[in-house]
Amino acid sequence: QAIYFEYRLGHKHLDIDTFKEKYGSAGSSRSFHDFFAEQMNIYGNIFAKNTIRQYRVNQNLLKEFMPTIDVNQLTPELVKKWDGFLRRRYSNANSRMKHHRMAKRFMLLACKQFNILNPYDGFKVRHINGKREYLNKFEVQALVELSRTDKLNDEELLALKKYLFSCHVGGLRISDIHSIGIDDVFDTVLVLVPQKTSGQAKRVQIPMNKNALGFAQHLTGPTFFDFQTDQFINR
Repeated sequence: QAIYFEYRLGHKHLDIDTFKEKYGSAGSSRSFHDFFAEQMNIYGNIFAKNTIRQYRVNQNLLKEFMPTIDVNQLTPELVKKWDGFLRRRYSNANSRMKHHRMAKRFMLLACKQFNILNPYDGFKVRHINGKREYLNKFEVQALVELSRTDKLNDEELLALKKYLFSCHVGGLRISDIHSIGIDDVFDTVLVLVPQKTSGQAKRVQIPMNKNALGFAQHLTGPTFFDFQTDQFINR
């Protein structure tokens, strides 16, 4: 069926000899789940740890959706069924689109390697912009004042100081906040390799506001702040 759809969608003639050749090709019996796992081993040295975890979740969802997927089963029809599975699992559209983007990445790699058509052709992977409300300078100043009181417990105060530090250095991700320290500051410039793309070893230079270090928990040692879980920080 996958071979038939490939040729029909490509408006190509499929004769019996070509069908036999395609049916016996490597792609027809090649496990997509195995291919996904092999690619994860390759990208494991490039992606950040949190990104790897997200792809592992995506990989497990694909196995739950369809325990056995041959490469030549990667068709638009399969993508529609995958979308239906995600709709039953996630009510949030952006959560579904995130898993579509991750699955699509490795499906396209398989298509290129095994010379099959793009199963996402015609399927739009869209990001739905949420409504974000940003703090104004007066609200940020109110948080600065709060950090100087005794109204917060130690964990809450630490989380607030991380946020205020981030505000003063261009809005760093929490993973970056947990990875930087005084040795990464050169004069008034913060130099770091973002954790999200740490495998690419691309350094970023960020001018530091003179008040930033005033929110740091530690001015010596490897990091400015002790680690807190993302769940606590988000809360």
